[in-house]
Amino acid sequence: MRRKKIFLWTTAVVLILISALKITLPALKDETVKWMLFIKALKASIPSLRSFPL
Repeated sequence: MRRKKIFLWTTAVVLILISALKITLPALKDETVKWMLFIKALKASIPSLRSFPL
């Protein structure tokens, strides 16, 4: 009985984690793109940053 309870709990937690990831991953992707564009704009505006490997 106890093992079954643990199994149910872990399944629930895994399902919650997966659904949370599905929600946050697209948002994270958007943020990463924004940051990359921001860094590119910074490198273009500041000549000394151009040589900096980013």
